[in-house]
Amino acid sequence: MAGAAVATSAYVLVVYGCALAITTAVGEWSPSSAVVAAFALAFAVAIVGAISVLVSVFLAASAQGIAVFMIFGGGLVGGLLAQIGEALSSESLEGIANVVTTALPFEALYQAALYLITADETGATRVVIQLGPFGGSEEAGPGLVVFSLGYVVVLLALAVRAFSRRDL
Repeated sequence: MAGAAVATSAYVLVVYGCALAITTAVGEWSPSSAVVAAFALAFAVAIVGAISVLVSVFLAASAQGIAVFMIFGGGLVGGLLAQIGEALSSESLEGIANVVTTALPFEALYQAALYLITADETGATRVVIQLGPFGGSEEAGPGLVVFSLGYVVVLLALAVRAFSRRDL
């Protein structure tokens, strides 16, 4: 798991760095919290990797890939539901979105990273950037990183326990 988390997180950091460099060079704009946002995105990818490790204990490779992709999609839908719920002032949609971001903290980390990228912007620029391609930004609550670390530890402990009980 550690090797996969390092590789995927490094990939995210490189892609983010390239996008940031292009945006800075061409658009003459860069976010004030670029580094913290980058690490939030990298940690979100590591959480998806931990979910993948747990699911791989129970499913064959193809089914595991499909299941993790569906879980990832569920997180994205949760983020979109939060934005729709906020726009419509729907407490039930916002409540569902809160449950999703708690059950899948990679979505909360994505939203926090997007918030950090747009925190100092104002007006139409903030609105356009804030929406993001997969949902909107939200400020991270206190303890999101600690909760996410605990989440990864629990996932990996469950994976180790389940794998140790398998008849190989």
